[in-house]
Amino acid sequence: MKQFFNIFVAIFVIFFIGCSKSSRGDAAVSAMPSWIGATVSFLENERRYIGDSITLSPYYFLRLHLLSEARRCFSDKDSHVTLSGTPQQVLQMMSRHGALTENAYHPRHGRLSHAVLARKVETAVRSSRTEAEALQRAADVVDEEIDYLPRMVFLFGAEYTPLEYAHSIALESDYRWIDHEPQGGWTSPVLQAGHAVWYGSLPHSLRKAHIAADEHGMAALEIVGVSPDGRSFQIADTGSTGSTIPTEWIEKHTRGVLLNPNRSSDRGK
Repeated sequence: MKQFFNIFVAIFVIFFIGCSKSSRGDAAVSAMPSWIGATVSFLENERRYIGDSITLSPYYFLRLHLLSEARRCFSDKDSHVTLSGTPQQVLQMMSRHGALTENAYHPRHGRLSHAVLARKVETAVRSSRTEAEALQRAADVVDEEIDYLPRMVFLFGAEYTPLEYAHSIALESDYRWIDHEPQGGWTSPVLQAGHAVWYGSLPHSLRKAHIAADEHGMAALEIVGVSPDGRSFQIADTGSTGSTIPTEWIEKHTRGVLLNPNRSSDRGK
């Protein structure tokens, strides 16, 4: 009887530990920062709109952002490596550093906690004596946690440098980042384009939809359509069907909008 009891206890402990590890693991795997994820999806869909099927690696932009944060964190000893950013930064990174395909650059170990990665980068920076050492150690951390960078992009039998690939997809001048309320209100340019990346304070109705708000409560959403009455916008990739954001919320809580200024004229054709 005692042996049976011991076996039962052992099984229970193993089961409990396994469940605890699983739930902690799931919680630790943070979502891609929405300002990167939504902008990447937006740019991919913009290309599909003209019949060009391409992919972009969000992890390449995450890498660039973390290394930029490492430099800032070394210069400002009181700062921290954060995952905060804006959709405009993705276009700026593409313009300066290019882009990679999704297949070319992604986590080699599978699922990844971006919050933990940011803390590891910060730890590497704090243990460095020079900026060059800090940047090298930060790059080593990202290499280990995500992957090493490929030198070239191979697509449809062609070979591109990251900059060549990025410029074949989009130039920074192709898109417009609006960070002040335009004439006619925030919804006016979004209604005209019908497709945009919205950036602002996340509505309560969407905070449980697997959207990662940053430490300031800001998030980015890809707007893919407008309701017939114009009172709400359809949101892509929120983890739930039919998610929308009210026009009234956009008017009051927007910090910026990224869109294709030529899209409105195209929609009329």
